[in-house]
Amino acid sequence: MAEQEKSGTSAPSSADGLPGWLLPVVGLVLAGGLAAAYLLGFVGDQLVAEVLAAGFVIVLAAIALKAGLGPAANPAMKGLSVAYVALFLFVALYPATKSLLPGQPAAEGTLSAQGDKLALPGAGTYRILVHTPLHEGSEARVSYTIKAGNSSVEGTLERTYAYRRARRGAAVRVSEDHDVDAHQVTVGDPAQVSLDSVRTDSRGGTASLTVRAYPLLPPVVMWLAMGLVVVAGAFLEAKLSVKGAMSMTGAAAISFAFLIDSANPGSALGPVMGSALLGAGGGALGGSFMGWAGHKLFPPAEPKGFAGTKAAKDRQSKAKEA
Repeated sequence: MAEQEKSGTSAPSSADGLPGWLLPVVGLVLAGGLAAAYLLGFVGDQLVAEVLAAGFVIVLAAIALKAGLGPAANPAMKGLSVAYVALFLFVALYPATKSLLPGQPAAEGTLSAQGDKLALPGAGTYRILVHTPLHEGSEARVSYTIKAGNSSVEGTLERTYAYRRARRGAAVRVSEDHDVDAHQVTVGDPAQVSLDSVRTDSRGGTASLTVRAYPLLPPVVMWLAMGLVVVAGAFLEAKLSVKGAMSMTGAAAISFAFLIDSANPGSALGPVMGSALLGAGGGALGGSFMGWAGHKLFPPAEPKGFAGTKAAKDRQSKAKEA
């Protein structure tokens, strides 16, 4: 024991926590297992998309918490850091949940002809999912226009084709059905959406649209939450000086929230992967600006003993010259 004290080191113990390499290795093993299960067909796109979205947001939270709860932070900064992480978790996970796991619809109906209406529980903002089964054939395509209040939304449901590499380098033509589309609408009184037009490319065919409506929080709530993330991230970045750990994670969460809106239960994996990749890029760019603005608006307090530093001496010499 005395030898350890003299050398300035201590023997590793359970109090030192887990090895730093353990969590990354566990994460890589789990990611590899999930990828293998997906390639072998044991899990579908939806589950992989949900795990990927949750994993991306959890990584952001872990980075921010590690920086905000470090030894250099005082209790007030630690509390603010936890609140900040909780806020940007809400900003990122709320739209992701509504996109990937919408739950039970508040209203559901089938719209087949122009003028058909779907009554909604009340005025407000809704996310509507539009679905139709595509007929057999190579050129299945259905276009529609739905009126919601004083505005309207348009969409196209269609079958597309792509070539994928198979064994021995052969290219195989595979079809992909885009038969679900999502829109955000705001309705007043009367609270309803109606079918304005529907067009199909099938020969003499008709199409019926299944429309499901899910209530959303007022957009102003999300805008306020995002604004608070920007201000709090800039403040914490300036006060803690953590090299982007606070500002970039918050900016990435906001970018992810904007992009994940393109996902829906019928098309999840591609949009989620794109949202994570572009969200990380948006976090780097937006976080850099947040950090710069934070240091300008919230300059860190001068530490004790600052009078002996070079900057203080320069100030004193300039004051004497004046």
